[in-house]
Amino acid sequence: PSRILIDPGHGGDDPGCMYQGARESYLTLATAKALSQTLAAMGFKVALTRDRNIFVPLEKRSAMAASWKADLFVSLHINSVGSTAIRGPETHVFPPRYAPPTKTSETISEAHPGQAAAAASACLGYELQKALEAVTRESGRSLKHSNFFVLRETPCPAALVELGYISHPQERAQLLSSAHQKALALAIASGIRRYRDRRQAIR
Repeated sequence: PSRILIDPGHGGDDPGCMYQGARESYLTLATAKALSQTLAAMGFKVALTRDRNIFVPLEKRSAMAASWKADLFVSLHINSVGSTAIRGPETHVFPPRYAPPTKTSETISEAHPGQAAAAASACLGYELQKALEAVTRESGRSLKHSNFFVLRETPCPAALVELGYISHPQERAQLLSSAHQKALALAIASGIRRYRDRRQAIR
């Protein structure tokens, strides 16, 4: 893989999670820009589904992966829950056909573009989650199978990364920090590089 499409979640009139003035759409964009610079320095070709605070429909994000001929698609998001105790990154990939998402027993029997790269997506997601846990020193959220639109409809290996919990006080402070955003970006870039090395070793 050499062409990486980064998808900062939400944007424009869709702010995503908000907590005490912090907005998911701003934080994902800031981290995506740091990730873009890191990947470019590693020699990857990089594009973003948005580079400013605008709304991009989900179907357009997946279509961009196809039209730009992306080798990998990585969508960035931030979690929020009612509890202030839950923290840590988690990574989502689309399940193989007839396999259920993590939180349900209902299988997905219909064919979708994301299933063609399910095995590669799982490998990508594993490397991203492992790299993020090493940086944040938080484990337990794990790699999950999820029926998200951008995973389901994107025709290349794809992963959706929840960078942390905006509802957790300490983690929210970290997510607002440019230094932490750069650390997360470096972790994701390292995970992508390890994924690339694995694929090259197989070939």
